[in-house]
Amino acid sequence: LVYSKITDKLVPEGYVITEEEQQKIDRGEMWISTGGGDEIEVSDVQFVTWTKDGIAYNLMDMGCVVEKSEFLEMAREVIR
Repeated sequence: LVYSKITDKLVPEGYVITEEEQQKIDRGEMWISTGGGDEIEVSDVQFVTWTKDGIAYNLMDMGCVVEKSEFLEMAREVIR
């Protein structure tokens, strides 16, 4: 299991990415998506990935409403 957590920033069309944000994107710490309303929305996303029998799986939690340990246990349950 590979656990990751990233910041997701939903921005309006025409938003200009800052240098700091670009560095976070380059390091894999942030996603920036356009198409939201006029307001900027920021949330955390956690996910667990694994491969079984040549198939890649991804379990994702937007908003991180589940604790990391519980989230990993959910993935283990799916695998079993």
